[in-house]
Amino acid sequence: VHLGVLDDELRVVYLEKLESTHAVGIMMSRVGRTASSYCTGLGKAMLAALPDDPVATLEEQGTLRPYTPNTIAEPEALRAELERIRKRGYSLDLEEHEPGVRCVGAAILGPHGEMAAGLSISGPAQRLPERLLRGPLAEAARAAAAEIGRRLGARRESSDGHPGG
Repeated sequence: VHLGVLDDELRVVYLEKLESTHAVGIMMSRVGRTASSYCTGLGKAMLAALPDDPVATLEEQGTLRPYTPNTIAEPEALRAELERIRKRGYSLDLEEHEPGVRCVGAAILGPHGEMAAGLSISGPAQRLPERLLRGPLAEAARAAAAEIGRRLGARRESSDGHPGG
């Protein structure tokens, strides 16, 4: 499990990492390190929660590039992916950043509905089939993000995971 924020260049900064009781050893994530946001579950969840067009910023920086054959590095495809994330309330990384690693992520909202941070559940692809990522793990990520948001003072969320009244 990862907890992170975005830096000024829209990179993920890992703040905390809880290791699995099962040996994983394949993930590059380390507390204090950065990673590209557009191809990680943690990063895409946070990008989708931003109010403006983060893809335009990433384009201007010239940072969109494929890490694996699954990386969504084309701007319009990435915008469509971020819209899907907004609608369902969670993100997926299906071996987009690292071969053999899958993740599901959710944004953590602050007191005024703004994106404050994000969290992700990650592991080896062979242990995380899509049905698990899209089902129980997606719900766990959304629930944990909502609970952290509540503790930060966020308003109640609607059933679709977006700020409510």
